[in-house]
Amino acid sequence: MIRLPEGSAPKLVSIAHSITAPVEVPEEGGEGVIICLGGEAAGWSLFLWEGKARYHYNFFGIERYDVMSAEALSPGKHELKVELIPEVSAPGAPANVRLYVDGDLADEVHIKRQVPQRCGTETLDIGMDCVSSVCDEYHHHGLFPFNGTIDHVTIEYAEKDKTTGMERLEMATKMD
Repeated sequence: MIRLPEGSAPKLVSIAHSITAPVEVPEEGGEGVIICLGGEAAGWSLFLWEGKARYHYNFFGIERYDVMSAEALSPGKHELKVELIPEVSAPGAPANVRLYVDGDLADEVHIKRQVPQRCGTETLDIGMDCVSSVCDEYHHHGLFPFNGTIDHVTIEYAEKDKTTGMERLEMATKMD
C-alpha cells in the first residue's frame, strides 16, 4: 500500500501506539522501507538498513532519532515491532520509542518532542517511501523498496484517546 494521504491513514501523531510487521528477509539480506509516514520535512520510518532493523524519527529536520538492532536480521521470518509511548497526552509531547525484533527489545530512545500535527502533504506507505525520504541516509536509494516480503502490518493503539479533535487543535495552536 502506498501513497495513502496522512489524513486518510490511521491517526498516529502524538498518540501511544505500536506497529507490528511480520517480514521475511531474503537470502541476500534485507534492505528497504517496511512502513513510513511523512518525509523530509517530518515523519518516521521503519526499515532495514544494512540488514539491521531501524526506526528513524524526523522532527522537522531539526532533531532526528534512531533505534536500531545491533545485528543484521538473518534470512527468514522475523517480527518487527515499534512502540511509541508519549509521556503525556498532548500534541508534540516527549515520547519513548522501543524497537523489538522477534519479541526481544533491540533498542530504545527518548524523543524530546514529537511532530504535533500532520507531517504536511506526505503519505503513509508500506513497502517503500514514496514522496520524499523520511531518513536522509536512504535518500539516494530512491523509493527504497523493501526487498523481502511483508506479511502484513498491524497498528494498535495503547488506549483510546479521549481527546476530541477540537481539543487537540486547541492544544496544538497554543504550543510555542
